[in-house]
Amino acid sequence: MKKIFLLFTVLLLVLTCRPVRADVGPKPSVTVTFKNAPDHPYYVTLLGTEEFFGPWSSVTSEFIDGQPSDVRPAYVAFFEYAQTTGLYVCDFVQECSDDNEFHWGYYPPSSFCIAVYDGIEGTLRVSDVIEREAFDSYYEIDLSGSELTVVEDYHLTRHVAAFLIRMVATVLVELFLAWLFGYRTKQEIRLIVFANILTQILLNGIMLLLDYYSGLLVWLFVYPAMELAVFIIELAVYLINFRRHRKLKTFFYTLIANGLTFLLGLYIAVVASAF
Repeated sequence: MKKIFLLFTVLLLVLTCRPVRADVGPKPSVTVTFKNAPDHPYYVTLLGTEEFFGPWSSVTSEFIDGQPSDVRPAYVAFFEYAQTTGLYVCDFVQECSDDNEFHWGYYPPSSFCIAVYDGIEGTLRVSDVIEREAFDSYYEIDLSGSELTVVEDYHLTRHVAAFLIRMVATVLVELFLAWLFGYRTKQEIRLIVFANILTQILLNGIMLLLDYYSGLLVWLFVYPAMELAVFIIELAVYLINFRRHRKLKTFFYTLIANGLTFLLGLYIAVVASAF
């Protein structure tokens, strides 16, 4: 028991006590997927409602003159449109015909329009102003029409699937450990299942909200604290209801079970973020 407790403590410290450095960690991002896109080059950028900061610089006519001939018309179209509408265009334009996806992964504007320039037809289409709220924002645009209609994709399928996997895995792990520790009566099994379903719903509901607004980093810093709260709640419930067992055994069962499910939940969150 002491060795298992020591191992769990070391793993927890490694995951939660890493030094924080400036400009390290996930950054907000904007990803736009295009449907019914042309099979020839088209260029995409975000036109900000405010001046750009960080690594980006607002485009000037001198900058445009120095661009390669294939992308220069797109910059000209974006720049002229920005000049007449009070928007801003920076030095980030992406040609998207290969995978029909535009990805801005480093300091995207918080308020912007999505602009698409057709490299063959020479046409420019611009969306309405979008206010970015999510840390990682996903949008979908159908290019078959004359106007750009933007649909935000919340990746609900991914989040729901990850939640269900975490819940099922948590229940199975805790039931397996319960059997090893001698918690085998129907009442004990029901209580363990009920407690885990309830705490997983609360835990994942809070984490999904934090993930939406703050990104994957919350899983490394907030998730351990939330899992600690779950451990305390479950320990209190088990100590009250598992009186025929020694309190020390109940403590170590709850500690080991929550430690394993914490690591498992963190792994699932990281894997789910890659899809």
